[in-house]
Amino acid sequence: MNIISSNRVSNGFIVILAVLLAQFAYTQEDDAFSSATYNFRKGLWALQFRIDHNFTLSSFQGGTISAKVHTSDKSAIRFGLSVSGEYHKDEEQENALLIYDPDMKYHQESLTFDLQYIRYPSADKQAKFFYGFGPLITGSHQSTILPSSSRIYSIGVGLTVVLGAEYIVSPHLGLTAEYGTIVKYVRNYSRYNSVGYPYKYIGEDIIVDTNAVKFGVSVYL
Repeated sequence: MNIISSNRVSNGFIVILAVLLAQFAYTQEDDAFSSATYNFRKGLWALQFRIDHNFTLSSFQGGTISAKVHTSDKSAIRFGLSVSGEYHKDEEQENALLIYDPDMKYHQESLTFDLQYIRYPSADKQAKFFYGFGPLITGSHQSTILPSSSRIYSIGVGLTVVLGAEYIVSPHLGLTAEYGTIVKYVRNYSRYNSVGYPYKYIGEDIIVDTNAVKFGVSVYL
């Protein structure tokens, strides 16, 4: 069993500059918001996006979808889903005689789902501190058919813990800065068959992944 630890570093300058630009862009927001409270409400939905270097947008939590729904003014359920797949086939031609080597066929599929309970201790504040935790489930499959066959399965379960703050810019926009840690148990199954010799392998990993600051945008619907 292996224990793996990794750390990712974010650019703090991007976070500060993005906050200043967003604040400037919304200084013309209507007077109703300036005198309103900053409370969330039950049933409020938001899509979330991550801001990377050069202000490009990516997924905040899930590659396919990342969203949250508020269950009260001080709590929310956040979820992310990532689904991917690939199929690859190679044909090699020799000279100009249309002679093909045996094809190489490869395909892979993966799925990751995480769910978190998010708690906002203070209501009616423009800058809202929050913390949260929840389960994580991952699964993947890789298969090579030719020239030799192999199959790799991976199943993982874990726990995510997050800590951060959200600054409410307008009724439809919030800026989020967040730390996160993932503790995950992964079990791998591998099977190979090359030149008639089968080989099987089962491995286990405990992965601790601690992220530096992750910066994002929540768009409230």
